[in-house]
Amino acid sequence: MSNTYAFPKKYGDFTDYNSQSEWNELFDMAGNLFSNAVTVPVLGNHDRTFGTNYTKYKFPDPPTDDDDPTKGIEYTYAFEYGAALFMVIRVDDSSMLQTIAEWMKEQVNNSDKPWKIVAFHEALYSAGSHLSEQANARKVLSPVFDRLGIDLVLQGHDHTYSRSIVAGDGSKVTPVSVDGSPNKVFDPDAPI
Repeated sequence: MSNTYAFPKKYGDFTDYNSQSEWNELFDMAGNLFSNAVTVPVLGNHDRTFGTNYTKYKFPDPPTDDDDPTKGIEYTYAFEYGAALFMVIRVDDSSMLQTIAEWMKEQVNNSDKPWKIVAFHEALYSAGSHLSEQANARKVLSPVFDRLGIDLVLQGHDHTYSRSIVAGDGSKVTPVSVDGSPNKVFDPDAPI
């Protein structure tokens, strides 16, 4: 079996405090990986909250012109690979959720890829402790994911492993596995 992969994805929080020393440590440890593979980064809250070092490290640049395809949504981008359309979005700014939904619709409509994958940092679906932080984004984007036929949602932030099938209204419809332990759930009513 091969140990190769197309590209690593990181769902945010490359650092704790966005300090130069933490970025140096990351590149010291993962420099070989970053030198030999395209990395698909998702900007996390720790990467943007405590400073501006992230702008040095190849996150997609914020839009600068009026005709930018991301419609002014910072650190949002899409690409196709194999049979999949990947969309990396931000869900932490409630004022941009409708714009994000429109942008995602355009991406899906302009792609012929059968698999549609969305990645972001702050969790919409989780058994972790941050679930309530993005309740509005979950309410707005869950129906959009359903309408657009999103096949997979990848997210970070909670530092837990969860998997489920989620209904279009954001409610869970299958059993949950958290941290590899079947039915270990922090909030059994959480929309995981």
